[in-house]
Amino acid sequence: MNPFLDVLPAFDIELSKLAFTKFIDQAVAKGVTAMGDAYTFERQLPAWEALHREGRIHNHINLYLKGNLGTAELTPVEDLIRQFESFDLPGHRGVKVGMGGAIESVTSPLVDGYRDPANSAETIIATDVLADYVTELDAAGFQLIVHAIGDGTVRATIDGFEPTIRANNGNPLRHRIDHCSLVHPDDFGRLVELDIAGTIWPPLNAPVAYNTAGIRPMLKDETWARMYANRDMWDAGIRLANHSDAPAAVLWPWWGIEATITRGFPGKPELGKLGEDQALTLEESLQAHTINAAWSLHLDEITGSIEVGKSADMILLDRDLFDIPVTDIHETFVLKTMFKGKVVYQKRN
Repeated sequence: MNPFLDVLPAFDIELSKLAFTKFIDQAVAKGVTAMGDAYTFERQLPAWEALHREGRIHNHINLYLKGNLGTAELTPVEDLIRQFESFDLPGHRGVKVGMGGAIESVTSPLVDGYRDPANSAETIIATDVLADYVTELDAAGFQLIVHAIGDGTVRATIDGFEPTIRANNGNPLRHRIDHCSLVHPDDFGRLVELDIAGTIWPPLNAPVAYNTAGIRPMLKDETWARMYANRDMWDAGIRLANHSDAPAAVLWPWWGIEATITRGFPGKPELGKLGEDQALTLEESLQAHTINAAWSLHLDEITGSIEVGKSADMILLDRDLFDIPVTDIHETFVLKTMFKGKVVYQKRN
């Protein structure tokens, strides 16, 4: 992608504003009042600045600048500082880095290896290089979020975070790991001790083809049994936050909430369950979507729960989630969304 991106013509600001506005409108229509835009490119910043100054962003948003994209080449911290200081942007300073790829493409390291011994993967960035980068970013006030799916990638990312977090006697900037599809049990305690949140993509808790046809054939049986171990991670005290992965995936929180609870494919019970013993409760899933997500975005002091002094960010649903069969949750619709006390979405009859 990088050579292609390097020769793209300059983005038209008005067209970019239109695209971003459409996504914002889609988000509030689904009840999303806070989000992080992972992998924001420098060429997109003028459009975000314009929308911010025009007051047309109807949710809390953090922009995570590109730290790398599939290669070991890291954006110099001084360039990231320049980007944030050159534009009037919403949210706080953030950077996104990819430490590995995906399991189905054999680009994410695994602690116990792949099913086929011929398959192996290494992290995109060496752990010591990541550690130095984290230290630089932290000193410049950047929150770092890292793409890590396989448990080997997650472990290497923890190793990269650890020196800075220990030097700070904590993780005040909320450096976190995105996806966390496979975490080795030996690393549960480290995530808790270092206060590193893990964001998970709820639809993968269902037996979707991506899992059954793409990932499972690549893994040893004992490794597959540890995928998406939400219950074990939750009970260990790991701070889990749910994310959408939109627009790479459909923005539909209610589908994922149901899958997290039932570990089935919403609307298709005939497809069976995926690790039913790893299910979360409705209360836990909602916590992962609200206050935990706000914490992971470093927004928990202003949103994520209904408390005096916080932003009036609320949604009205067409049903009471606690008073319906859990298998009906995916059919939920948002009737109204409020952001900072103002109605920003109203469902038409």
